[in-house]
Amino acid sequence: MTVALLAVGLGFHPAVGSGERAAQGLEVRLSADKPVYAPAERITLILQLVSRSNSAVILTFRDAQRFDVVLRDAQGREVWQWAAGRVFAQGLGRETLPPSGTLTYTVFVEQTLPPGVYSASGMITAREAMLTAHIVLRVEGH
Repeated sequence: MTVALLAVGLGFHPAVGSGERAAQGLEVRLSADKPVYAPAERITLILQLVSRSNSAVILTFRDAQRFDVVLRDAQGREVWQWAAGRVFAQGLGRETLPPSGTLTYTVFVEQTLPPGVYSASGMITAREAMLTAHIVLRVEGH
């Protein structure tokens, strides 16, 4: 099977989806390392939080989790979640983005997907706002 990525978002490489913009001048981007995958090849997703602000932005978190990524099939059923089964240290945390800074998280999809269309949602789990971005994955069988 082959995985192809379809674009969702504006002005980015076809393998990038742009997300919500927060009042603080933040943008969330979700992308894949390449547009097409060969059978059994590992899918790599990159989630970025980009600051468009001229000053530092401080985000707070309920625990050690900073992000999550979820894959859903064409019927909207969750088929994979990065955070599923993971344990996160409890306690408030903070991340500071410098002016025009970027936080990058890389996720490896640890599951072989059957042919079909999937939506990938990447989320920054800050207390101030759940910031999300989306892309569409297509798995094609031979």
